[in-house]
Amino acid sequence: MAGAALGKDSTMRTLWLTSALLLSAFALAAPASAQKAQGPQQQVAGSLVLGFGGEAEISSDAGSASFDLDPTVGVGLRYQLPVSDLLSVGGLFEFRSFEEDQSTDRQSVLDLDLFLKASYGIVLGSRDLELYGLVPVGLSIGPTDDDLDALGASTGFGFNLGLLAGAQLLVTENVGLFVEMGWRRHQVFYDSRFGDFDVTANQFAMNLGAAYVL
Repeated sequence: MAGAALGKDSTMRTLWLTSALLLSAFALAAPASAQKAQGPQQQVAGSLVLGFGGEAEISSDAGSASFDLDPTVGVGLRYQLPVSDLLSVGGLFEFRSFEEDQSTDRQSVLDLDLFLKASYGIVLGSRDLELYGLVPVGLSIGPTDDDLDALGASTGFGFNLGLLAGAQLLVTENVGLFVEMGWRRHQVFYDSRFGDFDVTANQFAMNLGAAYVL
């Protein structure tokens, strides 16, 4: 158990250090360019959704219990529409598969979100680089699995929110690659024959994706 905990701590330190180094590199690159890039653009994007560390808490009238989370993996789709030189709004769909460290079954959650994105573009060499903050919030749907079916639970509904920092580099006129890191929270409520309960998860998030400018 101690070795697993040390391993998770080491993984989290590595992820946070990588995040800090990436964001520092982008920040240092900004003053090197006197030319401001064009503002946010209308685009669609797909991403690999990852989650590390964090914990899940199961709460009911009978009490609560907390569990560490194993790595989360999923996919995402989004659409972005600029509303000013610095702000965009959009819609986001994400599917996540996660697992508590004491469970043998992976569970899933579907997110249907709206997001607000504040961004600033610079020219990095001959390419446009967009630095941004992203705030998603919306509906979460928790399909049942074998463990939940055994409790007689129905599909759960709840909410999610997040706070992410990211960077997107245009590698061609219409294609951009992006990485974003931050925090995501999910809370889903279930009904079962043993009573109501909810599952809350907080986790470090990393998304890697590609965008197509329309």
